[in-house]
Amino acid sequence: MLIEEMKEEKVKYKLIENYLKNYKHYKTAIGILQEQLEYLIPGFQVNYQCDDDGVQFKLNKQSDSQESIDRLSSLKALVIYEELIQKKMTLDSIEKSLEQLNQTEYDFIHLRYFQEKSAVATSIELGYSEKYIFQLRKKILEKLLIPLSGLLIM
Repeated sequence: MLIEEMKEEKVKYKLIENYLKNYKHYKTAIGILQEQLEYLIPGFQVNYQCDDDGVQFKLNKQSDSQESIDRLSSLKALVIYEELIQKKMTLDSIEKSLEQLNQTEYDFIHLRYFQEKSAVATSIELGYSEKYIFQLRKKILEKLLIPLSGLLIM
């Protein structure tokens, strides 16, 4: 493996670790964005419609009210909705990729990234040496590289 490829791989591993470290923040952000959207356009359902002309953003009223949305609110809703979709996609990608891990690997992710424990604390809690923990980290990141590769280009 060339030095450039090794550097590129390390950068990708760091990006994956960053997504894992921010997992709980993505959950919080989704809730906040959903609340903002409901506050901005209460009673409206936001969705996409795909056709031959591309993707179209639609706001549909859930009730029979004739209430309308001004252009500025509509634009703000679009921005919030786009951010919401991106966060949901990120969270879903992380959760689906973690399903492929065995219990020890999942426990490592949970302790090291979700609970933000140090490598030493993680090794003690899992009952493995620090050296093994670093080997486990690399193995896990290699496993997650393929399913989370889509997040690396966002």
